[in-house]
Amino acid sequence: MHGLSIIIPVYKNSPHLEGLLNSLKNDPYPHKEIIVVIDDPDEQAAQLPSTHTSAQFIINKERIGKANALNQAAATTVYDYLLFIDSDILITQNNFLEPIVEALQHHELVDIKKQVVRDSLLANLVSYDYLSSSMVNHFFIKFLNRTPQINGSAFAIRKNVFEELGGFNRVICEDLDLAFRAYTAGIDFGYPPDTAVHNVVDPSLTQWLKQRRRWALGFGEWFNNHLGEFLTSITREPAAFTVALLILFPSSPLIILGWLIPDALILKLLSLALMLLSTFQIYLTPTILVVYLFTFFARSLISTLSSCFASCVFFYWASRKLKYPFNLLEFSLYYFIYNPIWLLFCLLSIFIVALHRNDFDLDWKV
Repeated sequence: MHGLSIIIPVYKNSPHLEGLLNSLKNDPYPHKEIIVVIDDPDEQAAQLPSTHTSAQFIINKERIGKANALNQAAATTVYDYLLFIDSDILITQNNFLEPIVEALQHHELVDIKKQVVRDSLLANLVSYDYLSSSMVNHFFIKFLNRTPQINGSAFAIRKNVFEELGGFNRVICEDLDLAFRAYTAGIDFGYPPDTAVHNVVDPSLTQWLKQRRRWALGFGEWFNNHLGEFLTSITREPAAFTVALLILFPSSPLIILGWLIPDALILKLLSLALMLLSTFQIYLTPTILVVYLFTFFARSLISTLSSCFASCVFFYWASRKLKYPFNLLEFSLYYFIYNPIWLLFCLLSIFIVALHRNDFDLDWKV
């Protein structure tokens, strides 16, 4: 039956859930059903079925995990199209659902642009993560009509495709896992034009670190589970995955340049001269040392600024095209501090998962 089944997973409760339910209820698209699946609900969440009669509720007294909860709800749906949307999403468009349905008529998997509620410095920096994710998806759409990654806080998929893929696997990052399986299966991907949701970001740095640790371990788990398919995909589309890496981790050239660019010959000669002169002509040592250090730091500074400038220009252009905010100071903090930390988390997670598979202390049910 043509229509849209909307699935909202909740753990205990969400301060934004009632607003989301009201937005979906008041959306003019007629052929819809709203299914809320709540794990271990608190007292307030347990009262929602009596106050929101336009939605169906599945109440799990214990925490069964997000992947299991989503699969559980998907199995009860009656419509051909599924929309998965997190409970901390804000919808500000009056006609939100119809463009998603129209996009699903042309594409098998549809992602939805995510904006951030920019109410803190941390939220402003996170917005560049969302921009980079959108950049990657638009790049893959343009050249391959499919994508290896999606942000699972809001996306839609045809029900038959979801079932053919086997639904969500019980992994930490179930959205990344599903997206990559869809990519390797050749599932057609698209975006509904001019449709977006807003994510609320917790301003607490502690919560950000906790969330990023979980996401990084989820990435490491995904990398280890799909290493063969990932290497095959890179072999087939090396340019696409290289561009995606540079977009998701714009600070990576800083590390790569540090590894790949050898010291200039002049630095080696100056180093040798420094040692010789320090032996025979002590008074010349400070001069040689100053020249050596100046040359070294000047080269490093030029490489760093060149890489940062290129990323700034590219992200500014993309922000205008995709209608995201851009601020030079914010992006500088993102480039030099936020993104390198996130890159380090992801790299470390690959080795942590390989050494300690499935032995993680996470406040998360898989």
